[in-house]
Amino acid sequence: LMAWAIGAQDVSNALGTCVGSKAITITQAIIIGGVFEFLGSLMGGDVAHTISKGLVRTSAIQSNVELYVMLMFCTLTGTFCWLAFATYFSLPVSTTHSLVG
Repeated sequence: LMAWAIGAQDVSNALGTCVGSKAITITQAIIIGGVFEFLGSLMGGDVAHTISKGLVRTSAIQSNVELYVMLMFCTLTGTFCWLAFATYFSLPVSTTHSLVG
């Protein structure tokens, strides 16, 4: 579900104006978005690295696996709910800001 929410938000932010101006069709936008979301997942990782190494202090939870799992579950659940809400109401939001916030 999280991948769906991230993809929907990224594609709508990147290609919404192209569809709105009728430069491309919705079908073309879905295909373009799918291809580039997939390629981006293979090439990216800098933001995740910055968050994990420079923004969040993981030493406080390294010894407690249950706390870590619960923290990750709550973070992903909250982010998914916010992104689904924002996508439903056509609100432009940042996935990264949703995760960090």
